[in-house]
Amino acid sequence: MIQNPDTILALDTSTKICTVALRTADNKVICKWEKGQGIHSELLFVFIQEVLSEADMSIDELNGVIVTRGPGSYTGLRISASAVKGLLFNRSIPLYGVNTLAYFAEAGFGVESEFKRIHSVIDARRVHLYHQLYENISGELRPLTQVAVLKIESLNDIIEPGDAIIGSGISRLPDGLLSNLQVMDDSLIRASALITIYDKNIKLNGSFEDDDIIRIVKPDDFEPDYYNKSEPQVNKK
Repeated sequence: MIQNPDTILALDTSTKICTVALRTADNKVICKWEKGQGIHSELLFVFIQEVLSEADMSIDELNGVIVTRGPGSYTGLRISASAVKGLLFNRSIPLYGVNTLAYFAEAGFGVESEFKRIHSVIDARRVHLYHQLYENISGELRPLTQVAVLKIESLNDIIEPGDAIIGSGISRLPDGLLSNLQVMDDSLIRASALITIYDKNIKLNGSFEDDDIIRIVKPDDFEPDYYNKSEPQVNKK
């Protein structure tokens, strides 16, 4: 158990999932989750207020706020970006932006730690997915590819036996491709995994600057990340 943990609010609206988590000073995590089309503008602030009320806390008692910075739905990312700018306006609370695909992988590894590799995907419409491949080395999340927009059929070239997949748009994958993967339901994707990434970064690195997975960002200047179409380049070991 973490001693004297930071109080953290985490939120994600990058896909059809709207999820908010709060970690309190006594290390309790309160999480809200709902999935649906166009629900973010209605539920995001409701969830934020609910978790704060349940913990009997205010925004000013937070040590930090975490938000997914992309890739993902343009509308969803804009909603969360606007929300954190409003929440942190005229406050000196740090804001951290997390790579959405890394967050998905962390959620997957947190439930099924025996998997060595997880493909994180987000529906990019038409015949494409946002994709990034991660491995789990002694609990540490490591990217094996860069974020890319891939044609669905090209996943066949990078899948290995025993790989898992997590994210949105999985239902669009052909049965033949899915038969070679361990499919993880997107109900596992909860904002509490953003807090786990935050804690691991402090333990492993102690810095949030220029990190592919999590980095500190300025609330006033925060803009979600978008990615151009490209093919993955697997990192050499």
